[in-house]
Amino acid sequence: IALVEGEDLGIVWQNLIWDRYLKPYGIAFNASFAHDFTQIERFYRRNPDVKPGSINAISPNLTRPYPILGISVLGPTDLSPYPLKQREFTFLEVVPLYMGEYNPQR
Repeated sequence: IALVEGEDLGIVWQNLIWDRYLKPYGIAFNASFAHDFTQIERFYRRNPDVKPGSINAISPNLTRPYPILGISVLGPTDLSPYPLKQREFTFLEVVPLYMGEYNPQR
């Protein structure tokens, strides 16, 4: 993916991660993860305006690994262009049930 001046880096990052890690496994760009079928059913019950089947949810599958994603956040934006000695990263763990910091720095 070529970086084009003025392009939203967040969108570039999303496209890159999807293209390199999710697409090869047949996971659609706009897919959502679900822990189990009950979670999908509850979502539709709580959101009656959403037509069942209209959300691209990855159905639970025992042959597929449980998704655990590690992501990092760089910021704050005020420090851009992020000089090497002032970079602040936050590492997050993302699973279908929660998102949080695995080992918070104190």
